[in-house]
Amino acid sequence: MIKQVGDQWCLYTKDGSRKLGCHASKAEAEAQERVIVERQHRQLTVATAAGYTTRTETYQSREHLVVPVVALVEGVVHAMNAEHA
Repeated sequence: MIKQVGDQWCLYTKDGSRKLGCHASKAEAEAQERVIVERQHRQLTVATAAGYTTRTETYQSREHLVVPVVALVEGVVHAMNAEHA
């Protein structure tokens, strides 16, 4: 959401609870908003293309993209065809 605050144009989260940035013109604020939306779309597209089911969750009053992962630590998982166990 974009609001004029004094002589600046400020971009806020959808619910208006957090300021994301202020700009000298409305066009600059709209450009920032487009970048944010494109980034979110790109993240969803990559995750979906990889076959993951994504969702968004709210944590500490902020919306986050959740993508399932399998976290591995080097040296913990050994390949079946490895020479050394």
